[in-house]
Amino acid sequence: MTRQPSARSRRKQLTDIELMECNALKLIYEREKKNRPDLTQDSLSESFGYKTQGAISHYLNGVAPLNLEAAVKFAVTLNCNIEDFSPRLAAQLGPLHRIVSPDFKPPPDICPG
Repeated sequence: MTRQPSARSRRKQLTDIELMECNALKLIYEREKKNRPDLTQDSLSESFGYKTQGAISHYLNGVAPLNLEAAVKFAVTLNCNIEDFSPRLAAQLGPLHRIVSPDFKPPPDICPG
């Protein structure tokens, strides 16, 4: 009888860059968590619209590679720039990555105060 490979062993290995992104994101998450005790993987999964915190754990622990949608959600929630943890994904957004930056201020002619 042949043994079926587990889901984990079938999963594509992350590249070195993807692992560095996950590690950088985890450092930002841990730093932000010190200032916000209510910030948990459960609270993130709920605000991201995920059913469980498993996906959050996979991103933070380098099991699953970050994608653009997750990167935007993390950046907004953790008050950081995408390029702080993933220059690769920030480059995919081009100049739009500034919109999800915590420092973003829309021009007054677009959003008058």
